Amino acid sequence: MKRILLSAICLIFVCSCGIMSRIVIVKDPLSAKEHADLSAIYEEKGEYDLAIREGEEALKQEPKNLKALISAGNSHLQKKEYKEAERYYKKALKVEPKNGDLLNNMAMLYLETGRLDEAEGLAKKAIATNSSHLGYYYDTLGKVYEKMGRNEEASQAFDKAKSNYP
Repeated sequence: MKRILLSAICLIFVCSCGIMSRIVIVKDPLSAKEHADLSAIYEEKGEYDLAIREGEEALKQEPKNLKALISAGNSHLQKKEYKEAERYYKKALKVEPKNGDLLNNMAMLYLETGRLDEAEGLAKKAIATNSSHLGYYYDTLGKVYEKMGRNEEASQAFDKAKSNYP
């Protein structure tokens, strides 16, 4: 009798192990904002794959979450996954087309990929937003001009960058 009971307990344990391996979370306990915040934190720490994953989770709940879109774009840019970065940035620009930081990030993407005319235009648009980050935008514009061989304009942009850093 004890042996049968023990066998039954072992059978239940074995069966329950199979069931436990199939547990699925049906409802995500984190909000889109929390996933986007995590994405930005991971991005800042250089954990780009985790940043992208958290950004995707935020976007499942809230497809126009600007913070998640930018963080995922930035993370792909850092990984040199340019097409993916551009895809996220373009979606973010539809949400907020006059976001200076976003315009500047897109300009950096185009600078990296040799699309210099587009990079110049975006850097100028970023500057036109008159954000508190003008120094960064002028720096980007200077790098674009430098790569174009327009050294005088690059020098002027770098001078403006120095005088506009926070």
